[in-house]
Amino acid sequence: MKLAAKDVFLYAVCLKDLHVRFDTNARVIPFYGDQGEHADVNPYWGELSCMYSLWNDCNKPFFGIVNYRRNWEEYRLSQLDDDTLYIPKHVVFPFSVQRQFSEGHGGGLNETVELSLELARDKRIPLTEEMLLEMWNQPKFFETLLVMGPNEAMQKYFDIVFDILLPIWEEGKDYFLSRVGYNKRGPAFLMERLLTAVYLNKEHFFGTQKIQELPFVLYR
Repeated sequence: MKLAAKDVFLYAVCLKDLHVRFDTNARVIPFYGDQGEHADVNPYWGELSCMYSLWNDCNKPFFGIVNYRRNWEEYRLSQLDDDTLYIPKHVVFPFSVQRQFSEGHGGGLNETVELSLELARDKRIPLTEEMLLEMWNQPKFFETLLVMGPNEAMQKYFDIVFDILLPIWEEGKDYFLSRVGYNKRGPAFLMERLLTAVYLNKEHFFGTQKIQELPFVLYR
């Protein structure tokens, strides 16, 4: 069934002094990352701190995660199907995801590539070493942590996210806490890449769940 924009709830991750920059016909619920029970991890997790709050604790029939300056293309919000999980439209680099990750972060997060592979080899995360090697060495990338869909699919998505993120945070917390500047959000940047591996293997993780890529807009 098609949804009207007013039937879509969007949790917009922002800060007390950094407000939402876009207008939309969807129902926006500001999520102030620097307040509340998970404010301590927000500087490192970004949108993932909002997901953590909503994991098994959201009763909205159809909802999504955006942030203060990124939202889905507006006209598409009135063309959504109520049974589909929406993920960011991918980009294709002229080189591998691993090279982009290294060069884009000044080498400041390079150690997290081996961390992800080590946890996969030890079966502490649901991604296999083969899935990760494929992802790191190919050029397709699903940028941002935006996601939107029916409640059941979103909770499944959250299960996958935290089955990956929590072991990574436990193992690499000291490393992540030592990052400064742009790379302070290392766990969020790493999860964008690991979720790319999930999307490249979507049938393995989501079975027959309908998944569609959607473009988003960056508001300056």
